[in-house]
Amino acid sequence: MINLDTINTKHSSALMLEYNRGLLIKLIYTRGPISRADLTKITKLSPTTVGRIIGSLIEEQLVIEVGTSDPAIGRKAKLLNINGDGRYSIGIDVDLYRISAGLVDLKGNVIAKETFPMPDSITIESISELINTAISSIYTLTNTPNKVIGVGISIPGNVQWPEGIINLSPQFGWENVDLKSYLNHYSNRNIYIDNNVKATAAAEILYGYGKSYPNFVILHVGSGIGSAVIMNNDICRGSNGLFGEIGHMTIQPTGRLCSCGRHGCLQSVACMAALEEMAEIPFPEIIENAKNGDSYCSSLLTEATNQISMLISNIVNMYDPPLILLSGEMLDQYEFIANDVISKSKSYMWKNLKKPPLIKNCSINYADSSILSAASIVFQQFFTIP
Repeated sequence: MINLDTINTKHSSALMLEYNRGLLIKLIYTRGPISRADLTKITKLSPTTVGRIIGSLIEEQLVIEVGTSDPAIGRKAKLLNINGDGRYSIGIDVDLYRISAGLVDLKGNVIAKETFPMPDSITIESISELINTAISSIYTLTNTPNKVIGVGISIPGNVQWPEGIINLSPQFGWENVDLKSYLNHYSNRNIYIDNNVKATAAAEILYGYGKSYPNFVILHVGSGIGSAVIMNNDICRGSNGLFGEIGHMTIQPTGRLCSCGRHGCLQSVACMAALEEMAEIPFPEIIENAKNGDSYCSSLLTEATNQISMLISNIVNMYDPPLILLSGEMLDQYEFIANDVISKSKSYMWKNLKKPPLIKNCSINYADSSILSAASIVFQQFFTIP
């Protein structure tokens, strides 16, 4: 963000204009519909400055007039809101099982989407080629490619922000991978790469519970396990980008070998990929077998839900959040697992908690959530005041 106290160069007018423009866009997005008069009161900017910037934003189709206010006295004022069709983002979610891609508008609506199955050989070259194909395919689905402001790519693992370097992705076996360098066809576009759970956090901040809760934690259980911690509507990252990498907390030093190369990580016994490896069958078959009385599959699920429930209790002790959101395929698509985890977690928490956290599924836990999450990486930058 611009330090207003240190602006004293010949470029100060341009910097102030950029700051004021970003401030008004953010306010219209978070508080719209809103009048020019209210924007003037909140920002302390002059009516002339507000009017000039709003005129420019309307001309750029970023802002639209959506009716009038109904004051008790005085004239009706025209109300402003963000134009959902004003800009788009392409969201690309890279998972162990598939790549999901889509076009998303500023209001968080998924306009178009496609799913691409993973190639037989999972290498950085094959995955980057598939991502390039996905981006090209989504571009062809829009009549206004000039309105696409960027591409957001979400991927499991430790991602260096904002550079987008994949420091380590155990699921894919990648280490120190500069994915952007493989996406050379789109070097002229803004490309943002982030951890998949932090991408979900960006979506919740913009379109979900983040509007009501500035502090919360997301727990993701899918092909791996991860979390995101949000404080004052900012995603916590840490000095090495490891904030929230709870899937690789050691729970048993002599336990199973994890995909990260260490023994006894939580992820090695409680995520879908680990359960599939132990049972040697796909996860849906594990569920079906357990329902039909298979004792081994039942024991795997019981141990996994026990571990996830204890993890939630530990999250409460570490961060004391008012809200914990559950995400990921294992909790989104199997309601009975999520319910079991929520029920068990309460038994592990301190009994003297005055305000136990709310525990619920993410507000965007529908079919297109991974696409919206990836696209939100771009939109969060767009709505950040410079």
